[in-house]
This record gives sequence, structure tokens and C-alpha cells, in this order.
Amino acid sequence: MMCCPFHGDKHPSMKVDSCFHCFACQADGDVIDFVGRLFQLSPYKAVEKLKNDFGMALADGKVRLAPRRPPTVRQQLLDYYRCLQRWRVRYAPQSPTEELHPCFLEAIKNLDIVEYYLDCSVLPDPQTENELRKYWEGLHERLEKEERRLA
Repeated sequence: MMCCPFHGDKHPSMKVDSCFHCFACQADGDVIDFVGRLFQLSPYKAVEKLKNDFGMALADGKVRLAPRRPPTVRQQLLDYYRCLQRWRVRYAPQSPTEELHPCFLEAIKNLDIVEYYLDCSVLPDPQTENELRKYWEGLHERLEKEERRLA
């Protein structure tokens, strides 16, 4: 809680977290609204002020995207796990006589082991991290071979 800068506040009445809200004058919004209101700026000018104040202005005016980090082994395993969950439902046999789809077999074969490795990756020690990496590299290699075979 803090004293609101938008009215003569003697007692803290403003809550600030990812947004702000004053319980006395009902002012609220995000950081752009806050800066715009504090300095009497339009939303566009408030963004410009924030960019300049925090050294985010670009010299040539061109937008540059930050380089994308490669996904972690945990993130790749999580994506694979979600895929397996979808396959287990989507390709489940509709009758006892129906032939089992390869994606369904992949899902029921690997869901438990991938879940185990995901659990291990929450608080990994060096040994588990190494085991996780080896598992992912083997799995990744197998999936790439399968993809080439199907192409």
C-alpha cells in the first residue's frame, strides 16, 4: 500500500502489484495508465517515456526481437508429454476389435516414463539431469528416425 499520487492522500490507499488501484479515488490501471496519468500523457507518449527512461529506445527506430532461447530438455519433454496425452485420447480404439493405432501405442508405452522424468526434472540433481538428458537424446533420435521413415 502507498499514498496515492493522484489525490491529496495522507493515508496509504493505493495497492500496487502488476496493476494499481486506489481505494479512495478509484484510479486504477497498468503501468502505462499510471505513467500517463502521473505525467498527463497519452498512452502512446507514456510508452515512449517508459522506453526512454529505462533505456529501451532504439537508436535507428527499428524493432529488434530478443534472440529466442532454445527450449530446455524439460520443456521439450513437457511438449512431448502433452502430445502423448492427446494421442491417448484421439487414437484410442473405439471398439475391442479395432486395430490399435501406432500413436495410441506410443502414448500408452511412454506416458508413464515421460511423467517420471518430468517429476525428476522439478528438482534435478546432476545425476538425474544427466539421465534425463540421455533419455531425451535417445527419444529425440528415435522420433527423428520415425519421422524420416514416414516422410
